[in-house]
Amino acid sequence: MQMKDRLRLAASVALALPLAAIVGLHSLSNAKFTTDAEGALALNPANGPARANLAFERLYSSIEPVRPNDPNDAQEIAALAKAALSKAAANGLGEARHAYQLEPLSPQAQTVLALAEPRPDARNQILEIASGLNKRQLMLQGMVLDKNIAEGSYPKTIETLDQILRVHPRESGRFFPILAQVLTLDTTLPQFIDLFAKPLPWRQQFLSYALGEAGALKNLAALRTEVTLEDTKFDSRLISRLVEQGHLEEARSVYNVVRPGLQVNATSGHIEWQSDYPPFEWRLASERGLRADVIDGGSAILVDVLPGRGGVLASRLVPPAGPRFVVSIEHELDLAGRSDQVKLRLVCFETGEPVLDKQIIKPLERFVVETTLSRCRAYILEISGRAWTGSRALQGRVRSVKIDS
Repeated sequence: MQMKDRLRLAASVALALPLAAIVGLHSLSNAKFTTDAEGALALNPANGPARANLAFERLYSSIEPVRPNDPNDAQEIAALAKAALSKAAANGLGEARHAYQLEPLSPQAQTVLALAEPRPDARNQILEIASGLNKRQLMLQGMVLDKNIAEGSYPKTIETLDQILRVHPRESGRFFPILAQVLTLDTTLPQFIDLFAKPLPWRQQFLSYALGEAGALKNLAALRTEVTLEDTKFDSRLISRLVEQGHLEEARSVYNVVRPGLQVNATSGHIEWQSDYPPFEWRLASERGLRADVIDGGSAILVDVLPGRGGVLASRLVPPAGPRFVVSIEHELDLAGRSDQVKLRLVCFETGEPVLDKQIIKPLERFVVETTLSRCRAYILEISGRAWTGSRALQGRVRSVKIDS
């Protein structure tokens, strides 16, 4: 893992993990303190769990707020947070040592001992032993995660995040950002592929979150081409997001996995009316007063535009078909007495430059397109319609759209 990646991930850990306790996020610890640990110890000084709770209470009660010079500097917050926790842990160190002698398996005692240990090797040894015995204590697991990232061990980082999310699903909002950043690293793909091939309880929720992270989209696409998810809605959103970010090749790869028989790279022929995976399939208008619906077993779309409404009825991407090709459209729309109400447009995906912008009049229209826009990796094909205020509704079927090279 590159140093810049370690720093970026470490900064995220500081904001999402138990270090956030400094700003009052005590919910990050699953420790259930007794309301009177000192009273319990007065009755029984050998009460190991009560002494461990007391050590943890003293840790929390002495945490000082972080006051960074720059509140937006995550790395500064990370350094200050770690220093503040180490200082606070010193106040519970005596009780933690005593608790450890009485209750060696206490995660609270182990956490305080690790936080107070200034020597990295000794602290890591405590964490290795403690995390092997207890994977439920959130602060302890957070420290293990911090250690794994600092060491650049992404397989262990992913493993620890999986353990945290399984045990603490309600904390996913704190840990998904870290997992998404790990996913941006190309070297982590094999681990993610192995992990996501399993029925993880948090998998679908994370995938939905990762769709919003632009930096993770390309690797999310690579992950999808290797792992079967059986989630049409996710696949559709992933393809759309990839295209939005300009990742056409990655979007095509995902589409070819979910629609292996439709040949998304085909440059000519009849265009089917499928609409599950736009923009490689049709995106159909579905607003009130502006609709296009697939009918007749997928052989046509039914257009319905109310007076005063208008816009794009159907759009999709089509591959380039060379410098000269023919676009044809066959319809059964009632266009008698209408002018400039239905159009067929073809624009370059990269630049938005139109190569075709024609009014539809006849039931079968054929348009020859000659273009020098060889740099276009794809075109946006649009059918738009309008019904002017005071006119009758625009209704009818569009039977087919075809491209011949």
